[in-house]
Amino acid sequence: MLAIVLLMNIGAWFRKNRALHPKPVVVDPEHLASLGSAHPHAALSSRQIGWSLAILVALMFSKFFYLASLMSYYTFYLMNKFHLTVQNAQLHLFLFLGAVAAGTFIGGPVGDRVGRKLVIWCSILGVLPFTLILPYANLAWTGILSVVIGLILASAFSAILVYAQELMPGRIAGRSHQHGFRLPRLRVSSGDWHPDGVPAGPRPRQGESSETGHCLMCSVFN
Repeated sequence: MLAIVLLMNIGAWFRKNRALHPKPVVVDPEHLASLGSAHPHAALSSRQIGWSLAILVALMFSKFFYLASLMSYYTFYLMNKFHLTVQNAQLHLFLFLGAVAAGTFIGGPVGDRVGRKLVIWCSILGVLPFTLILPYANLAWTGILSVVIGLILASAFSAILVYAQELMPGRIAGRSHQHGFRLPRLRVSSGDWHPDGVPAGPRPRQGESSETGHCLMCSVFN
């Protein structure tokens, strides 16, 4: 509803201020030709473009795999180590997801200022020290570290997407985001249990363990 109200106000302002629209600029074609119209990646061969895209896909996969794993089992980790309730654990997960959204938004302007390549490598490798410290942190520092990890890890998305669009203009249209969102759906279809006790898949038979996801999280962080 807030977005609807905001867009209505923007539309009303746009209708009242049509006279403020900038006039079309006439550009000399000879001047444009002198600047050169070659695409920055036009000189790359098909093999170089393929290797570049493979690297970008690998980086994107590692980023979304990390995010999907943490979103799936972070609440179990908090409930097991700090004995939090489901509601409190989900509040920590909400802070992490908010940091991911903020990092995605901040990563674009930062990449334009310092360079997209630097943002990508700092985003992928920069979470390593915080991830290694996370199992030894107390509850307060666990929340702080998770926010830092979310901010750093999500900051590379816009830079990776822009690189892919420059390598294959007109052929990259949100596919990376679609593939990334398929990772969280894999654990739903595999029958993992949600932290609120409602199974996402078939209920395990008598005698089978229903804590597969919980044990996986403990084995990673312990």
